[in-house]
Amino acid sequence: MFDPFPVETLRLKYFDALLTIKEPVESQNISLYNIDEDALAEGGQWPWPRQQLAALNRQLLDAGAAAVVYSVLFPEEDRFGGDAEFAASMAEIPTFLSAVATTDTDRQDGWDIGVATMGEVHENAINYPGILPNVASLQEASSGTGIVNSGSEIDGLVRRIPMVVRVGEALYPALGLDVLRGLAGDPSYQVKGSESGIEAVRVPSFDTINTDAAGRVWIDWNTSFPVVTPRETNETFGANSKMSPESPLSTIVFVGVTAAGVSPLVPTPRGLMY
Repeated sequence: MFDPFPVETLRLKYFDALLTIKEPVESQNISLYNIDEDALAEGGQWPWPRQQLAALNRQLLDAGAAAVVYSVLFPEEDRFGGDAEFAASMAEIPTFLSAVATTDTDRQDGWDIGVATMGEVHENAINYPGILPNVASLQEASSGTGIVNSGSEIDGLVRRIPMVVRVGEALYPALGLDVLRGLAGDPSYQVKGSESGIEAVRVPSFDTINTDAAGRVWIDWNTSFPVVTPRETNETFGANSKMSPESPLSTIVFVGVTAAGVSPLVPTPRGLMY
C-alpha cells in the first residue's frame, strides 16, 4: 500500500517554498506589543496586576491605537484585585480577549456570540470537549473573544489555524475573525458548509474567507509586523506626547508575552515563533 506521508510532506514543503520566494510584506494594520524580559524586569513577574494592563490600554489609546488584542488568557480572577479597573479600561478602547478550546476540560459554558450557518457546519468543524474562557467580568467588558487554537501538520510544523471550532453544540470563532466582527460592529459571523466539509467563513462587512474542509486557513508567515516593546513605548508615551516611529498609531495592537520560559514557542516553517 502506498504511503502518503512522503507526498504530503512534499506538498507542504512546496507551500513553504512559495512563501520563501515572495517579497516580505510589513503589515500596515497590525502592530505587536511584546512583554519581553526587559518588561518583566521593569514591571515585575508575569502575570502582571491587571491595573497595569488597564494602564497599558490607556497608553495605547492615547497613542492612537484602533484596538487592543490580548493573546494571553485571563481564566482566573486577578490576585491583585485589578479586574474591575481592567474591565473599565475596555470601555475606553475596543479590547479583544483570547480563549482556548481544549481536551483538558469538559467545561462547555463559554460565551454567547451570534453565528449563522448554512449547510453541514457542525458536523465538519474541529470538535473539542471543553473550552477555557476568561473571567466573566472581563469577558462581558471586552469587545469580543476568539479562540487561539492551532494544530501541527504531519511534519510537526504549524501552517494552518481553524477559523471556527465546535465545543458541544456551540461554534466559536478564531481570534482574528472575531476582531474583524467586533470592529465592524457586526453582531454575528457566518459559516458555510456542505457534505464535503466547511467551505468558508464571513463577517458581513468583509469579503468571504475560503477555508479547507475542516474550516482552517493557511498562515502567511511572510508577513511581518511592527513591534513596539515596553521600553520603546515608554519613550513613545513620554510627557511631551511625541510619537516615535514605533508608535501604534491607528493600528490594531496585539499584546503578547515573549519573555523566555513564559509562553510556548510554536514550530513553523520559519522556525520557532510566538
